[in-house]
Amino acid sequence: MKKILLSLMVLGGSMALFSSCNKIVDEIKKNINPFNYNAPEVTYTLPSLISGGDEYKSEQTYDLNINQIIDDNISELNVSIDDISKITISKITLHLENTNENHNWTNFEHVTLKANTDKGMAEGKADLTATKTIEDKDSERYTDKELTFADHNLKDYVNGEGSKAIYSIVAKARRDIDRELKLVATIQYSFKP
Repeated sequence: MKKILLSLMVLGGSMALFSSCNKIVDEIKKNINPFNYNAPEVTYTLPSLISGGDEYKSEQTYDLNINQIIDDNISELNVSIDDISKITISKITLHLENTNENHNWTNFEHVTLKANTDKGMAEGKADLTATKTIEDKDSERYTDKELTFADHNLKDYVNGEGSKAIYSIVAKARRDIDRELKLVATIQYSFKP
């Protein structure tokens, strides 16, 4: 009888210790600071011979390993996508290269970036869409354009490993473009534990 009672006490103590350790880890995870991740630049080559009124459309796909991104930023703890409450695209900056007086941002009426993932598309989730209207004035010619998405959470669009981010661009020409331009998108993600 004493052996059974002693065994139950040891088992109970072990469970209490394990439960306490889990609570400590949970408390530590609650105090993890949000962080940002800059994705690799996405480059689109806008061909020459786009006529005014035409739209240029292109799509780029990139690997997005969320657990690796988390590990690279919070390596002290065993944190995964399950410990993250919100993932957003916090900032998109568009830079136009190979511009000149006649070929610059004012050649475009607007530019739209759409983002999704392979998982999001397979599950029928809507694209995240951000559009920047470009006025036809000198101050718009060479300045980078920033786009923001409405409030969103990409957590349901990705899995921990092996997701593909899909970025689509649409640029509507205001005037003819007879020289190749490169549009470079810098995309920043924010992670909130």
